[in-house]
Amino acid sequence: MSSRIKYLLLITKIMIVLMLLVYFFDNLIIIGIGFLFINMLVFFKPYFSDIDRNSRNFLLFALLLLVSLFVNLSKYNVVISNDQFFYVKTALNGFLWIILSYYGYCIGKIIGKDERYLINLLKFCMYLFLINAVINIYVWFTTTGGVISRYSFVSPITNTVSAGVVYSLLGYFLTKSLPSRKTLLSFIYGIVFIVNIVIVGTRQVQLLFCFYLIYYYYISFVNFKKNRIKIILLVISVAPVIFVGFSALLPSLAPMYNGVLNLGAPDYYVRQITIRVAYDLFLDNPIFGVGYGMFGVYNTAIISVSGSTLSSVHNGFYSILSEWGLMGLLLTMVLFLNIYFTSRKLLTAGKSISKLNIVSIIFLRGTIIVFFISNFDLFPPPNERSYYLFGFIMWILYGSISQEVINKSKNFLDEVKA
Repeated sequence: MSSRIKYLLLITKIMIVLMLLVYFFDNLIIIGIGFLFINMLVFFKPYFSDIDRNSRNFLLFALLLLVSLFVNLSKYNVVISNDQFFYVKTALNGFLWIILSYYGYCIGKIIGKDERYLINLLKFCMYLFLINAVINIYVWFTTTGGVISRYSFVSPITNTVSAGVVYSLLGYFLTKSLPSRKTLLSFIYGIVFIVNIVIVGTRQVQLLFCFYLIYYYYISFVNFKKNRIKIILLVISVAPVIFVGFSALLPSLAPMYNGVLNLGAPDYYVRQITIRVAYDLFLDNPIFGVGYGMFGVYNTAIISVSGSTLSSVHNGFYSILSEWGLMGLLLTMVLFLNIYFTSRKLLTAGKSISKLNIVSIIFLRGTIIVFFISNFDLFPPPNERSYYLFGFIMWILYGSISQEVINKSKNFLDEVKA
């Protein structure tokens, strides 16, 4: 491993730790981003010289952010004057995230040239997520006495339930995809992550876990022909265990899902209010939106359940629609198409792909699906920094599979020439 790549991985790991501990070191995130950006310009210019055309998309998003802020300055000067600090902070956070996401994509491209570098970084993330999961389980047990219910405790590290549990979702699949000589230990890690997913009671993450698991084994079944019998036997042997475990947990899980289809439930009520506000903001600013992250600045709708206002729509589609307008929605759709076709090239390359690539694909395609129902997006709400780390890792994975497609194309050409 070259000294430059070692240094790149080191500062990226520091940034990941800062993002995980964002509620403890809020201001250090700004300093850390500045530090990384300077390093990127000074030390890694040769590595970034061959970044592909996707780089232009980041420039367009940054330009759109500037235009949307400028267009709305006069229209919303009364609203802005009420809290100028919040407005400026939100605008800076928006630029911060665009820089951070571009950096993550570039990191993925660079370390994707050699999978060892990517594995090194993702193993580091997995162990961080494992520590977070163990602490969550301890806090849950000491707080509730072992009772499973929705949002029954607050994660002491992420200070938010959703972010704390989604890292366990990613961590579980990393245990399945990263090479390890200690299979039993990896299995235990996986159990810890699953327990964390269950006890938090976040329905969205629990359903995503089931979807990702099915999708993971489907892609594995299609691409690893030699392992098809093993996969079938695994499903047959594990299915009864899952059924028994689900039956045992059903009394605790059932109350969490009672309100899913209930249009009068508080969750549905809150979502309808934020979506309505977002849609009204879009109608007032259909082309450029109100500016990335500015929903929280202009949203004055009070949620009667809590007596507060929300700083995000909690819906990626309506966030983009209200904050970026039709131009932003167009750029986002282009981005999603790039992700889909890049992953498709990898799946149809003609050779079996690695388990790590499968995990990258299901999570990247998963972000397209959850775009319509959650904040776990490639462009999360800039004021809710607990979502930064998940988005950052998604950009790293996107960069890595983009590079993997290039690697496979080069290998194919070399074989043809030979």
